[in-house]
Amino acid sequence: LNECFEQDGIMAPFAVLVLLCYNIQIKTHLGEVTTEEDFAKSKQLLQWASERFPESAVFGFWQTELHATRTEIQEASACVEKVFEVLVHLKLPAIDSFLEQKKALLSLGALDWHSAALGFERSLEVSVARQRRSYVPTLSYL
Repeated sequence: LNECFEQDGIMAPFAVLVLLCYNIQIKTHLGEVTTEEDFAKSKQLLQWASERFPESAVFGFWQTELHATRTEIQEASACVEKVFEVLVHLKLPAIDSFLEQKKALLSLGALDWHSAALGFERSLEVSVARQRRSYVPTLSYL
């Protein structure tokens, strides 16, 4: 994957996504320690991506995840807002609901209870408006 990224060919963005996913999330779930080297590499990959795909919601999401993993809540919140701005015009209810939940979770991390509650309510409203009630009971406990 690193070699694919370094060659900067047509598959490089996909290699970057897999490397980001591994460094930021998968290692933790495998019980491995995410090192400062991993964070530095992820930052380098995201810099590469932002130069080539400045309005990418996918890379923006991974920037959010990197900040959240490093407990940089304000930066993560700003990133998720940018992702929301990029995607909002598409009117994709599942994505809207997911992003509202992400914003609410980041508000919890910032101890902003009011914003968190409003975010979870907005997420629920998306599901109810689309008559998708599967998340409603789960999220109502939050």
